[in-house]
Amino acid sequence: GGTTVYTCSTCGDTVESYKHNYSVYNGTESVKGFVKNYERTLDQTAQTKNTVFAGYLSNLLKSQEPCKVVEKEELDKIIDQSLLVPYGTLFVVNDMENLKLYPKLKHLTLDLYKPSDNTYLNKVVVGYTGGGNYQNIIYLDNGYTAHSGITCSSVKPYKDLNFNRETLVKVFKVYSSPYISLSELVAKNPEHNAYELIFATSVLLELGILKKIGGYIVRDKSVKSDMENSQIYQKFLNR
Repeated sequence: GGTTVYTCSTCGDTVESYKHNYSVYNGTESVKGFVKNYERTLDQTAQTKNTVFAGYLSNLLKSQEPCKVVEKEELDKIIDQSLLVPYGTLFVVNDMENLKLYPKLKHLTLDLYKPSDNTYLNKVVVGYTGGGNYQNIIYLDNGYTAHSGITCSSVKPYKDLNFNRETLVKVFKVYSSPYISLSELVAKNPEHNAYELIFATSVLLELGILKKIGGYIVRDKSVKSDMENSQIYQKFLNR
């Protein structure tokens, strides 16, 4: 007997641990086994992280309610209470890197942007965009939400990132040519930090210095505005 760990080619991001045994009956050999473990993993490529970051910035612009911040030690106690029941709680994280701070949630299904089903089982969602109708939503790092009274951790998302006016000026110059999307922008400018490109583009679009015209992101030299006028910048600065 033995154990095999493999990725199911038809299941996308599923990893299974399969316990198998060999047996012989009336001279016929056969293999029998059962699945010991079934674990969903999440695509953590650079492209996915870039998309999640862009979504986080977009949520800063759309969401007006600051969450109810508690220290991580207090949030850990709230998580323990929530896990006493296997359903009803959606754990949300803005920054994928912060997942490692919550090993007690490793056994939960991990989804991207929204719950993958309507079972209402406890889940973790990265870059939550809404949906699921969960009564209890807990943010594992700080942020703004679409609803008041939601508890969140004092843990900062993207804590090592800092941007300034020079970041915006540098990226503004990149737009001497129009781009169809952020992914194209990042792909064609590998000498720039991807998060800088995404952050600056989001702020410049909010301020109207960049515009989406005919499916392209282009710069509008007639518009003048200061970085401090951006909700995205102010909320990111004070996260």
